[in-house]
Amino acid sequence: MPDTLRIPVRLQPKQWTLYDTLREGIARIIGAGGGRGSAKSGGIDRISLTLMMEEPGIRVCIVMRTYTQLRKYHIDPLLQTYPQLTEHYYKTDKKLVLPNGSQLDLGYAENYDAVEEFFRSANYKYIFVDQAEQFIELEIREMYKACRWPSGGSKMVLSHNMGGVGIQTLRKWFHTHEYNARENPDNYDFIKFNPWDNVEWVRPALRADGLTPEERATCEASLEADGIPKPEWTEDRLCERRYYDIFTDEERMQYAATRGEYTQALDTDEESYRARDWLGSWDAFEGAYFGRVFDRSATMITQAQAEALIQPWDKTGLSTDWGKAHFCVTQWHGVTLASPKRMWDILRWEVAKPVNVVVTYREWIINEMTSPLVGAGIVERTPIGERKDTQSYFLSPDAFGERDSDNTTADEIGDQLSPFGLPRPIPADNDRAGGYLLMYALLYNTKMRGKADPLSEIMVRGKAATDTVWLITTECPELLNSIPLLMRDPKKIDDVLKTDQSQARVEQDCGDTGRYFIKSWLNPRQQAPLDVRAKDFWDSMPAGTPDEVQARAMAMIKFEHDNKATKRRASSWARS
Repeated sequence: MPDTLRIPVRLQPKQWTLYDTLREGIARIIGAGGGRGSAKSGGIDRISLTLMMEEPGIRVCIVMRTYTQLRKYHIDPLLQTYPQLTEHYYKTDKKLVLPNGSQLDLGYAENYDAVEEFFRSANYKYIFVDQAEQFIELEIREMYKACRWPSGGSKMVLSHNMGGVGIQTLRKWFHTHEYNARENPDNYDFIKFNPWDNVEWVRPALRADGLTPEERATCEASLEADGIPKPEWTEDRLCERRYYDIFTDEERMQYAATRGEYTQALDTDEESYRARDWLGSWDAFEGAYFGRVFDRSATMITQAQAEALIQPWDKTGLSTDWGKAHFCVTQWHGVTLASPKRMWDILRWEVAKPVNVVVTYREWIINEMTSPLVGAGIVERTPIGERKDTQSYFLSPDAFGERDSDNTTADEIGDQLSPFGLPRPIPADNDRAGGYLLMYALLYNTKMRGKADPLSEIMVRGKAATDTVWLITTECPELLNSIPLLMRDPKKIDDVLKTDQSQARVEQDCGDTGRYFIKSWLNPRQQAPLDVRAKDFWDSMPAGTPDEVQARAMAMIKFEHDNKATKRRASSWARS
C-alpha cells in the first residue's frame, strides 16, 4: 500500500477562509456559524481530509451529538463523495486512517458523561464540533482539554446554527466577547457562514443563465490564474467562478433568494425563522420559546434509565400529529410516580418527595404516508408486551375529519390498531397556548431537577405542575433537537410560531406531538370523568388519624353533593 493518498478536494471560498484560519490564524477556538445550508458540515469534511493529507501522522476528530447525525452529515457523505476512502475506513471503530498515518475519529456524545469518556485521555491536533449549539459550555470545555498536540498548533472549530441549548455560550464567546478573567480574547475567532455562500443551491439556475462573452473571459482568466488545467474548465466550473468572482456578496444573496429553491424558502419564511436560518442573526435565539428552560443534560436520559423508571404497573400512551402536508410524527410515552430513592438511584436527583415523571421514549417520523401505513407502523413499533399497558392514543383533531376513503383517517388508523390490543385514537386536546405553557412548566421543573419552585399556577389534575417533570430518551433525537428550535409567536406570546402548511418543519410537528400527549393526559381542557375526579379527590386527602378519616368522609359527602353524584359512587371509592 502506498504511504501517500492524494485526493483532489475543492473548497468553497468561505471554507477556504476557515482552512486559512486553522493553518495561519492565532485563535485556538474558532466559531463557524450562521444560517442553515451554508456548507459548514461539508466544509468540515473537506478541510479535515486536506489537513490529514498535508500533515502526516496527525489525529483529527469530528464529533456530533448523536450517531444518527454523525452518519447522515459526515460518515455517509465522506464515503460517497470520496469512495477511495472506503478501504481506509474502520466501520466498527468509526475511524479513517490514511496511509500517511493521519487518523480521523468520527464520534458522538449524547450527554456529558459520554463527552467525558470520549475525550478524557484523547489527544487531537484538530477537533471539529458540528452543530455545537447542541452542546452545553461544560461539555465544550471538556472537549477542548483534548485539543492538544506535541508539536503545538492544536485548534477547535465550533460549527453551529443559530439556535439550540448552547447558543448562549456561543453568542457570549463570538458575538458579545465575554470571557472569564483568565481567558485571552485573542484565543477566539469567528467566521460567518451564509446560505448564499453555498453555490450548490443555485447551480441549476447558473447553468440555465449561462455566461456572457465578457463573463466567460473573466472566469477563464480567473481559472488560469489559479493554475487550473484547461480540461477542467467545465461549464459548471465557469458558472461557479461567475457566482464567486463576479457577483458581490449582496448580489449572491439576492440571487440565492430568488433563484435557489431551498434558499428562496429560507428567505420567505416567517420573520423569526428567517432571521435565524437565512440571516444567521445572533439575536434570533431570543425568540426561542423554550430557550430559558430547556436543559438538555437534565432532560435527556438513556433507554435503560427509562426502563428503570417506568414500572410494570405504569400506564403508557401514544400521540400522533397527522398531516399529509407535513411530517407525521408519533411518540410513545410513559407516566410514573418515582420516589426520592428511585430518582436518586436512577438519575442521581436529590428530591424531597415523590416526583411525577413523564417519559417520552420512542419516536417515529415519516413524510409520505397513508392512514393504514401509519397504523401498521405503530403496531410494528410497539412491542407485544407493551400493547396491553397502552391506555390512550391521542391523535391530532384534523385526522377525525380528513378522509382517504369512506372512513376518516382516525378510523383507518384505529382499524389497524384495535386487532392488536392497542387503543383506538381519540382527539387530542388542541389547546396550543395551554399545551405549550404546560410543556414550558414541565421543562422548567426538569431543569430544576425536581426541586419544587412555584413557577406558575398551571395545574395538572388539580395539583400544581411543579411536581411533574418531563424526560426524553436518546431514542427520540428529533424531539430533543426540536425543542430548542421552536420559536415564540410574536403575536401570541404564549404560543409557538406556526408556519404556513406549505413550509413543513419537523420541529413543529415533533413539538405538537409532544404537546398533544402532555396536555391531553396531564391537564385536558375537557373535564375528567366524575369517577376519576372522585378517586383523585379521595386520594388527595390524608386519613391517618380518626379525625382525618372523619374529615375525608365529610369532604366526600360534600363532593358528592356538589357534583350531584350518588352515594353509591362515592362510597365505592371509600371501599377501594
